[in-house]
Amino acid sequence: MNVENRGLKNKKIKVEKLFLIFAIIFGVTMTVAQPVFSVPDENTHFINAYSVFHNDSKDESFGRYWKYSQDVTTATRNNTYIQKFFVEQGDFRENKLALHFNLTKIQYLPQAIGILLGELIYPSKGALVTAGRLFNLFLYIFMIYFSIKRAKAIKWGMLLVALFPISVQQAASLSYDVLFFGAIFVTMSVLTNLWTRKEKLDIKWWIYIFLNIFLLYISKNSVYLLGLFFVTLPPFLLGKNKLSDALERFWILCKKFWYVVLLLVVIAIIFYLRYAFRNYGGLLNGMQILVNTFLRPDFNPTLDTIMTIGIIGDFGQLNHWLPAWWVIINFIVLILVGINDGKKIDYNVRTVFSSGLIYFLNILMVAVLMYTSWTIGKLSLTNIVYSSGSQGRYYTPFLIVLAPVCAYIGRFIKVSMSERIEKNVVVGLVSINLISFLLLTLAFYYNVDGGQHILFDLLGR
Repeated sequence: MNVENRGLKNKKIKVEKLFLIFAIIFGVTMTVAQPVFSVPDENTHFINAYSVFHNDSKDESFGRYWKYSQDVTTATRNNTYIQKFFVEQGDFRENKLALHFNLTKIQYLPQAIGILLGELIYPSKGALVTAGRLFNLFLYIFMIYFSIKRAKAIKWGMLLVALFPISVQQAASLSYDVLFFGAIFVTMSVLTNLWTRKEKLDIKWWIYIFLNIFLLYISKNSVYLLGLFFVTLPPFLLGKNKLSDALERFWILCKKFWYVVLLLVVIAIIFYLRYAFRNYGGLLNGMQILVNTFLRPDFNPTLDTIMTIGIIGDFGQLNHWLPAWWVIINFIVLILVGINDGKKIDYNVRTVFSSGLIYFLNILMVAVLMYTSWTIGKLSLTNIVYSSGSQGRYYTPFLIVLAPVCAYIGRFIKVSMSERIEKNVVVGLVSINLISFLLLTLAFYYNVDGGQHILFDLLGR
């Protein structure tokens, strides 16, 4: 290697290092800046994490923790937040230590360890939550860092999605979304290696795949959809045998009779909806609910804000968010980055189809489950005409699943950016996003009027 080429190699941009810098700076900052219990469902996550090393959360005494989030905004705006949540000690040490850990609670293990240490250091509500948040954040940074580092492609897209304001909000909280996000990023990183691999899988890779499947298993159920990617991997990865030959012939037939495959997928979705809505008005009512949920913002008031804008940045208790025009810019940049990165892998047709199908099915399944388990099951809103409760963060990590679709679009829309230009665009967007997130959080929570007259306040008028 000559001196010139060695110099170019040394100057190569390390995407994972950029992620690490942004994640540490803004992750730790938002861990502190976001008032405790201000993230959606954080009091529930606190109870679940706290109960890992204490009396079971079904204990009636845990009910007192539900009300903590109700006092946060008032406390931050009247300058009693530090005193009430960090100085005043809670009654946590009255709870007996007891191990209530099982496989279903593995999502709360990092937070639980942090909370336990916070309790031992200083038993205030703020100390416990902040310590739990930091441990959760460190897990997020660890999983995403190595996902980006080991990925063979889509690195910039992974960085952008991992540093969306909503992603950082969840990472800097007690939410189990950290494992949810991490499982998807790890899976996509593994898949980029499998999609670019040219030889048979060895024992090391079978172990990786097994561990990856286990990671998906302990995360949210919706990540099971990524199994479709594994099913559609190139048969030659299994080696030269009768099974791989049969699979190869099967995929050739699927490509030839693609319209039959598409018809079967549509029929399968219809049967799924018919089954899911069998006790909720039947198939036709279910389809009408979905139409109203995704196509009628006049019926579904959360469609444009909590669901759509929420994919990028809907903050606090869903009470302040980024403007829609800026969210649109984020989506445009993400697509352009996806198209530009798509040139690094030659995706086959079934991978592209699986990519779009996985994202669509995730949206569909979330809407169905939120209607049956939340809208009707929890809230008993029997007369409502849409699925309530869906939040954009349920769809955020799945954006990187669309990488093969973006690559396919790139066959028709030519986008060519050098790595340096791509870096400048992504870093600029991430910087504006996270600074806006920080400023909006400070303005909303730490001003008497939520920041309505922030300029007057800053100028002392």
